Amino acid sequence: MYHQYDTPTPHQQAQRRLSNTMLEALQQFLAPAIRELDETLDARLVRTFVDTILALIVFRDRAKNLLLSELGAFIASPEHAPAGTKRLSSLLRSSRWCACLLERFLWRQATTYIQALREQQQTPLVLWDESMLEKPESSQ
Repeated sequence: MYHQYDTPTPHQQAQRRLSNTMLEALQQFLAPAIRELDETLDARLVRTFVDTILALIVFRDRAKNLLLSELGAFIASPEHAPAGTKRLSSLLRSSRWCACLLERFLWRQATTYIQALREQQQTPLVLWDESMLEKPESSQ
C-alpha cells in the first residue's frame, strides 16, 4: 500500500549508483561536443542530441533496430513519443547539423587519448575487424 516508502534493496542501490556513475562519465565524455554544438545549434537541439545519445546507449540492441518513433519515445516519454520523434527529426534536418560534427569530436577524443598513452610510454592498440569502406575488388 505504501510502496513509495519501501527501502531499495542493496542490489537496487548498487544499480542506481552504477547508473549515476555511468551518466556522469557520459556527460564528462560529451562535454566538449556539447560545448561545440552549443555554438552551432539551438539549445533545444543540443538537448535532443544528448537525449538521443543516452537513449541509444541505454536501449541499444544489435539484434533489433530502433525505429525513429521508438527513439522519440525514449527521448521524451512513451506518452509523448510523437514530440520526441519531432525533436529528433528537427535535429537531423537542421541546416546546422552534420554528422561530421560528431565525427570530428570522436576523432579529436581518440587523438587526445592516443597522445596521453604515448606520454605514458604505452603503446596504443586499435581493434581491426577487417571491415572495409571500399569494395573488396578495389584493393586487388
